[in-house]
Amino acid sequence: MKIFFFSNKFLQYYLPVSLILFNIITIKRVVVTDGSYDRLFGLPLAYISNNDGCTGCYQVYVLPLLFDVLTYLAVVFLIFKLIEKIGVRLKTHWVLSLIGTLLIIISIAASGILINPDSHFNLSNSNQYSITSSSFSIGNIY
Repeated sequence: MKIFFFSNKFLQYYLPVSLILFNIITIKRVVVTDGSYDRLFGLPLAYISNNDGCTGCYQVYVLPLLFDVLTYLAVVFLIFKLIEKIGVRLKTHWVLSLIGTLLIIISIAASGILINPDSHFNLSNSNQYSITSSSFSIGNIY
């Protein structure tokens, strides 16, 4: 009898890869606002601002954040399903579950937005802004 946690591809492949890609790949939007932040980050929706007045203070928008994570998860799921359809077999093993769980914890801690007490969390971005330029960004965005 296999234990669900240790035989689940979700924890071994889909979620860790999604969160790692979520933390690495983004679009940097340079914006003009009424005096607060000047950059927004996120792909496909902007979910976080740059430092807002102090080091480590971010404006985090929860609904776009959830939408972005779910988008990454759906894309990674489809990619893995296509890989399986080609004929590559994804093995499940308890060691892979532990590695996947460790990668999930590291990616959440590396983002810093969930453990930073100075960040401000809002449901959505209600500030008026205009985008002056956008660029694709890979790596540490904050």
